[in-house]
Amino acid sequence: MLLLPLLAQSCLHIQRPGLARPILARTRTLSRVAAPPKAAAISAAAAAAASAAPAGVAIMPLLQPALRPILFVIAGSAIGMVPSAIKAFWPVRSEAALQQQKLMRRVFTGCMLGVVVSLWIFSGTWCFLSLFGLMAVIAQNEYFLMARRNGCYPTWKLGTLGSVGMYVAACSTNPVLREALFPLTGVLVTVYLMLRRKINPVEAGTPPLTMNDVSTTFLGIYYFGFMPSFWVRLRSLSPLAPSAVLEQLLPPASALWSSPLVAQLAASSVDIFTCGAIIQW
Repeated sequence: MLLLPLLAQSCLHIQRPGLARPILARTRTLSRVAAPPKAAAISAAAAAAASAAPAGVAIMPLLQPALRPILFVIAGSAIGMVPSAIKAFWPVRSEAALQQQKLMRRVFTGCMLGVVVSLWIFSGTWCFLSLFGLMAVIAQNEYFLMARRNGCYPTWKLGTLGSVGMYVAACSTNPVLREALFPLTGVLVTVYLMLRRKINPVEAGTPPLTMNDVSTTFLGIYYFGFMPSFWVRLRSLSPLAPSAVLEQLLPPASALWSSPLVAQLAASSVDIFTCGAIIQW
């Protein structure tokens, strides 16, 4: 309550620097005096504890509840694949059994995707990037093909190359590289579109450049290159040590710790587990 009149007075004299300086100094002095010493001590202790605590300590209590549904889905999908596969591919003759078999095939496909996609997300950043980039490039080429069928002439090769570059740059820890690749791709594509009839003999017969060519090229780069690259950025966010994750999943006395596969996974430095992968799943 004591600070409000002083702040109002300082606002009224904002155009007079000579009066504003002592008023602001007085306000700072009162705020320091009015601060309770107990609250200041608590804030200092919390800041010291936060600076002394390891970076991963705050994540570990939340790791096991986040991983539990992932394990349940993978295990349930793997178990569900067995009876659904038997019923889906067992030879039948009646029409009613055939309809039920089609339903079982859908169930089997869903269970299989639950396992495959989960393993794909937790397969490491570069494995995730490879398959994700393949799907995105196929979708982008389909878009450019539709644009060419409708009378537009986008530069689909440079657009695809720029999108792949954005996917790879999304795995980098250099923020300048991640953010600079999209505008650099845009500049390169724009220059090439204006000069392609002169510098590329293959495109000498291409019609003159139109705004539709530019817009379709940039939409393809933006929607199939720049925006999907954030999925790769999310996947590589905050890597977790495999040993720390396995400690949350396996009891200390578990016999699986003596398994060569588990021991090799715990000692691995590959970013199989990341906070971003858990969020993405």
